[in-house]
Amino acid sequence: MKKIIFFIALVGITKANAQEWSQTGNAGTNPSVNFIGTTDLHSFVIRSNNASRIFVDSLGKVGIGTSAPTAHLHFNGGKFILNATSTGNSSLIKIKSLLEIQNGSITFAVFDAVNQRVGIGTTTPATPLDVNGTITAAGGNSANWNAAFGWGNHAAAGYVITENDPQIGAVATSYVPRWNGSALATGSIYDNITAVGIGTTSVGDCKFAVQQSSATIATSKFLNTTKGANISWIHFGNNGDWFIRSAANAGNVILQDQAAGTVCIGTTSPAAGFKLSVYGKIIAEEIRVKLAVNWPDFVFAEDYHLMPVEELKNHIALNNHLPGIPSAAEMEAQGGADLGEMQQKLLQKIEELTLYIIKQQEEINALSKKVDNR
Repeated sequence: MKKIIFFIALVGITKANAQEWSQTGNAGTNPSVNFIGTTDLHSFVIRSNNASRIFVDSLGKVGIGTSAPTAHLHFNGGKFILNATSTGNSSLIKIKSLLEIQNGSITFAVFDAVNQRVGIGTTTPATPLDVNGTITAAGGNSANWNAAFGWGNHAAAGYVITENDPQIGAVATSYVPRWNGSALATGSIYDNITAVGIGTTSVGDCKFAVQQSSATIATSKFLNTTKGANISWIHFGNNGDWFIRSAANAGNVILQDQAAGTVCIGTTSPAAGFKLSVYGKIIAEEIRVKLAVNWPDFVFAEDYHLMPVEELKNHIALNNHLPGIPSAAEMEAQGGADLGEMQQKLLQKIEELTLYIIKQQEEINALSKKVDNR
């Protein structure tokens, strides 16, 4: 009898010291000793309708729809919905470092909060928005697009656009659109992927073509503000004329092939050893030839040997050309004559002829004096 009374008293004391969780709420709890969970290595499971819904493993990983969570929060199947709680509040997900969205084992979106980048189709975004694939945008109107992307004036925005943009309307195929101040319209640049034309669609024989129908506006203009007016613009005429001019005719026009330093006019094959090759006639009001050889003033030196007239006569009779002057055969073999060198040789002969005339006049004067003295 004493044992029964002792057992009943022990049970009463135990119940008095035990903490029970009420289904209507609890007060005065201490989170260090009052909790719902396990104290061993087993997972903690929450059920509804006698089915396991939430699993918390021994490492603190929470699984919803899975009993083997592989992350701190692991969803398996079903939907995840984040709604605003009241008017003016917005749904919010805060990312401290990196968020990956996967389809099975394939990651198709990455949110890099550290570098403030979003990657779609890539796990290493290099820009604020890095898309590896094709972007398709449709619907809406000008106001929607401007408000959503902050484009405002498209001309100032500098973004690339296609015929599928809702602001374009009826734009000719293969033409680059332009902003006319209120909407997009067909521009003057034609691009068929393989070539570009400005003012023309005839680009089958080249990569870049420019056509101008105005008689007062240059076809193209090249400006170099750093080096002044040199080579300021190029104009292609209607009849195949090609003008290269400097601004206000004040600068220099320089033609040069960088590989060989040669210029060709009327031919594409420069003559070997020459800087300028012209196939055709040249007309000019004045030409100056700068010679590297001595000008033939040496003919008038006292020690200059002037060929005797009889010897000169024999040379002409034998060779049919003056001494020191190339023959017709030599000229043909050389392909012509050097203008500067030939001028030097001709002047030498003129100076020699002058000496012959002076000597002849001296002889005439001497003979006249003898006649007068008889």
